[in-house]
Amino acid sequence: MSYNNGYIYYRKLSDNYALYRVKPDGSDNTKLTDHVARYLWTVPGWIYFDTGGNEILRIKLDGTGLEQV
Repeated sequence: MSYNNGYIYYRKLSDNYALYRVKPDGSDNTKLTDHVARYLWTVPGWIYFDTGGNEILRIKLDGTGLEQV
């Protein structure tokens, strides 16, 4: 779990570790990608995550721009 830009970014275990974001009050709960997110960290503008398969991906905080690093 990581907090950035007014959102909590987390992986949802019941959805095969998919990456989500939600506001602290529980609103705007949004799935960002179906990819497995084993470990995640945020930097300005991006979320980086390890898929657990020797692959690191990054996605913009709004869920666009998914790419392999």
